[in-house]
Amino acid sequence: MTIAPLSQEHQLEQDLDYRIGQRLIRARELLDLDQHQVASMVDISTDQLDDHETGIDPMTVGFMVRLATVLRIKPEMLVAGLIPHAGSQPILNGLDSPGS
Repeated sequence: MTIAPLSQEHQLEQDLDYRIGQRLIRARELLDLDQHQVASMVDISTDQLDDHETGIDPMTVGFMVRLATVLRIKPEMLVAGLIPHAGSQPILNGLDSPGS
């Protein structure tokens, strides 16, 4: 049985899901919160949050808004890559720095 390669569009979707998840981790860590704390705040399991953070389980827009609210950021920051620094100055996530 041969597995067909992912379409370019599907690969782009997976890449975006992964990057959003990495930004979520960064925002969570800037607030010094662990997965269990954030999962409790949005009423999901730690395993579900981990799946969102790794891009395995893409987030709905509504859920992304809930997470952004808990993390005190704008939802578009998760999509655009701008995550606030502890000093309130927006910074680019390490994954989104030039050349990556």
